[in-house]
Amino acid sequence: MTDLSSTAVLNSIVYLLTEAYAGPPDPSSTWFIDNEPDSGVLGIIASVTAAEASSSVDGRGESDTTIAANAEHLR
Repeated sequence: MTDLSSTAVLNSIVYLLTEAYAGPPDPSSTWFIDNEPDSGVLGIIASVTAAEASSSVDGRGESDTTIAANAEHLR
């Protein structure tokens, strides 16, 4: 079994989280299926209006089912 250095593991985690939030720095090599620019969380929510972000997505009107609540959870 090969031992991984803690630096290698930490660098991989940072790279993965950077890609998840900002999108892939190198679209030819990605951890995710979508490799388009701005395909990370921040790129996706940038086009959402405040009204859309505050609307319940489950139809019940629960405040914890809004895009804003989920964005806060990720933050």
